[in-house]
Amino acid sequence: MTALRARRFWLRPGSVASAGIPACLILACLLTIFPGDNAHAQATGDMPRAEYYVARELFRVGRTLEAADGFTLSLNRARRIGEQRWIDSVPSLVMLGECHYQRGELALALEHYDNALMLLLANPTWVDQLQLSSEPLPAFDAASKGIQWFSKSRPMRAAAVPSGVPIADAAQVRSTPQAAVAAASSSAMHLDASEVLRTTGVALMRRWEALGPLAKHSPLSGPLEALFTRNSSQQAPWFVASWRVLQGISGLASDAPVDSQQLLRQGALVGNQSDYFLSPLALLVLGKIEMRKANYAAAIVDYQDASLVAAHFDQHAIAAEAVEQLAACVASSGHNSTIEPLQRLASWANKKSNLLQLSAWLGASELAIYASDFALADKLLRQCPPLLRNLETALPRVQARFLFVNALSAFGQKRGAQGVASLEQALTIMRGSANTGAAVASI
Repeated sequence: MTALRARRFWLRPGSVASAGIPACLILACLLTIFPGDNAHAQATGDMPRAEYYVARELFRVGRTLEAADGFTLSLNRARRIGEQRWIDSVPSLVMLGECHYQRGELALALEHYDNALMLLLANPTWVDQLQLSSEPLPAFDAASKGIQWFSKSRPMRAAAVPSGVPIADAAQVRSTPQAAVAAASSSAMHLDASEVLRTTGVALMRRWEALGPLAKHSPLSGPLEALFTRNSSQQAPWFVASWRVLQGISGLASDAPVDSQQLLRQGALVGNQSDYFLSPLALLVLGKIEMRKANYAAAIVDYQDASLVAAHFDQHAIAAEAVEQLAACVASSGHNSTIEPLQRLASWANKKSNLLQLSAWLGASELAIYASDFALADKLLRQCPPLLRNLETALPRVQARFLFVNALSAFGQKRGAQGVASLEQALTIMRGSANTGAAVASI
């Protein structure tokens, strides 16, 4: 079974990852498909390797511990040029960071994000190795798939970006363009460039948020901004849009004046008309920018759009984050009209993603508390423990948020001792305390 065929087998609807078969069995099967020696893994032409997509499926359904094992396996089998990793290691590194992020291990998460971004800086010519077609992608009116809990601000047309792009040898690229084309046609190697770009965007966003004002003083920020500011030789519309998104996010950590919002708006659509794989992330970051400016109405629109588009592209972690931010934004604006839509979203997410379903339940619960409807809030909160007790799911960050919302409900109902206990538990999960907050004591 080739890597591409294995990927299709494991990720088809109703696949084993979503059917409850133990993750250790899934990964064991992968080891039989891909023997242990790295030389054999190098002989297959699709990068990242198939095991990466199995791990991504495990992450999608909330099984972060097993997903981390899969991403580590994928990283160990990634391409190496001499002793150096290549660009196909970026997705595995970023997703390992995401596993740590969901477990509240922020320092480890940042370490993986930085390692992935340093790989990009160490391989600045990888973009020139992509053999992309400049022809527009076919776009189609997206079927709803039941994704109707919010009203989208604009009609949705989805563009399907190729998952595998032929790559030319770097030495050939440095000689002549004609030689590069010949090398690509004779090579069996294909890179999932869209996944590299998507995970790069996630890493840039996380660093901007986690480092806050310190991001502008990070030694990586300047080189990253320079990398995404330089003109790329690639003119494929979807790639041009992707590059704008990355330039916009990296500009948020820049000392130089950068109109990140304009870049993100431009990059959120391919050809100003079609949603694609980076639209959810672009909309999520736009919502965060608007929320920081207290432009709540604009932020709510962006978060709603982000959740809808992310759900369409099965990016449930992005959808869950958009929903979490949406609830906070709606609460800050003084409205609670999204309680029912969030309940519909939670029902839709059942058996699709624990992460997204929990985010919807918690968002609706928090808004019900602010509306002083404690009976509804407690009813919604009762939906969460069964999901969090699932031994196959490890989502400490979500557990901490559940305890925080539970504390809000307790304080609202004059149960102070219970509220304090819940808050202390939440801080403990996030490696913090009442004295240090959600931070490691040494920091």
